[in-house]
Amino acid sequence: MRVVRQFWAVAAAFALCPVAAALASADPSGPLLRLGALVQLERSLGLYFEPALWRWFASEHALSGVAGALYVWGHLPATVGALVWARLERPRRFPLARDAFVVTQLVVVAGYLVAPTAPPRARLQGFDPWLDVVGGTVAAGAGLRRGGHGSDDVDVAREPMGRAAP
Repeated sequence: MRVVRQFWAVAAAFALCPVAAALASADPSGPLLRLGALVQLERSLGLYFEPALWRWFASEHALSGVAGALYVWGHLPATVGALVWARLERPRRFPLARDAFVVTQLVVVAGYLVAPTAPPRARLQGFDPWLDVVGGTVAAGAGLRRGGHGSDDVDVAREPMGRAAP
């Protein structure tokens, strides 16, 4: 029972992003507008390179395939694994690791609820790095949403950009 008490906050933190997405407005205009402002800021600072990076990454099929599989199937086990390791090997330090994870998730979700911003891939006009990198069948099989254009903008704009922080 002690282990359950120590890990309940981790389970709750994992549930925060889907809950935030469910609470999001169905109208993507606000998140897409904030994304546009963010892109303008990045361009003014000479930091807007994401579309070129995504296109390069998608052309590296072996690398993008491995990265896509790790993103979909790796971050949850890696995060849980690191926390289990901390609990078993460094029990006195485990609360710090657990609390850091939970606080990170709380900050991500709070930021999303205060100022929801669509992920940058929503502006790539037909090029969908999410599906190209992860692969349509993997993403569909995992129940993951796609974005990039048309009616899919609603789904993409509703996704918190933060994921579980390892």
